[in-house]
Amino acid sequence: MKCSELYVSHYEFIRPDKNRSGGRIGFYTKSSNSYLVRLDLNVINPENLTIEIFKPNSKQFLVATSNRPPHILHLIYSQVMSQLLGK
Repeated sequence: MKCSELYVSHYEFIRPDKNRSGGRIGFYTKSSNSYLVRLDLNVINPENLTIEIFKPNSKQFLVATSNRPPHILHLIYSQVMSQLLGK
């Protein structure tokens, strides 16, 4: 899907590298938000995306989304996500 097809006024769509195959995960954040893609918290399988959002006069916070591809067993997915949450 092209970025232009995902356009929502005043929002930015954040997604992993478009050239990778996978679940095509992503999410929207207000264009006025400052954020940092947390590559140290992203893993390839299962596919996930984590960003840290910085807002004036408040603490920064993490937002994450994830997709378990059908070929990844539930147990492996749970173990990887547990390790990720432990960081």
